[in-house]
Amino acid sequence: MTIHIDLPQLQADFIRYAKVNTRSYPGRDTTPSTPGQTELAKLLVAQLKDLGLQDVGLNPANGFVTATLPANTDKPTKSFGIIAHLDTADYNAENVQPQVHPNYDGKPIHFDNGLSLTVEQFPALKRYFGQTLITGDGTTLLGVDDKAGIAGAVSTARYLLAHPEVKHGLIKFGFGLMKKSGLVRINLMPRDLRLILPTLWTMAILAKLNMKPLTLRRQR
Repeated sequence: MTIHIDLPQLQADFIRYAKVNTRSYPGRDTTPSTPGQTELAKLLVAQLKDLGLQDVGLNPANGFVTATLPANTDKPTKSFGIIAHLDTADYNAENVQPQVHPNYDGKPIHFDNGLSLTVEQFPALKRYFGQTLITGDGTTLLGVDDKAGIAGAVSTARYLLAHPEVKHGLIKFGFGLMKKSGLVRINLMPRDLRLILPTLWTMAILAKLNMKPLTLRRQR
C-alpha cells in the first residue's frame, strides 16, 4: 500500500513550528522552561482539535500535549503511541528564519553572516541532491530535532483522519519536553501514554534534512 503524505503541508507545518523559540534551559527547575514552549504547545492543541483528534489537552503543570485517535476497526488491533518533543537544544533559537532550497543541486549555500554550507564540509548532503533542503539562516538553530518529528506526527494524524479506509488500532499522541534527564521526562509523561509505549508500537521519526516521512520501528 502506497501512502502519499501532503509534503507541502508537512513543510508548512515544520516551518511554522521552527519559528517558535522553544530553546531548552536545562538549569531551570520548571517545566516548561520557557514561554515559547508553552506557546508551541497551545498552537498544537488548537491544530489537533481542528484536525478532529479526540481528548486533546494541555497539562499546564508540565507542558505535555496529548491527543487520541480512536481505533477504526472492530478487529483486535494493537495500540501504539506517536511521540515528539517540543523543546530544542540549548542554543540560540530566537528569530529562526527557515530557508527553503528547492531542487538542491549541491552548490554551496551562502548565508548573510558569511557562513556557508558545502558538501565538502558535510558530505552527507550528497544524499539530498534534487530534493528540497531546509536550513536556518546561519545565525540560529533550525530545530529539526524535534520540530520535524512534530510535523511528521501531525501529518500522520491528518492522513489517517482523511483516509478511514486505512484501518488502525487506538493511537495516542504525546508532545512533551524532552531535553531533560530520561527520568524526568518519563515521570512527566502522562500515565496512559507510558503504559502504551513500552510494550507495543512506537513511531520513530526520521528527522532528516529533507524531512522524509516516517518509519515504524518495533521496540525490543
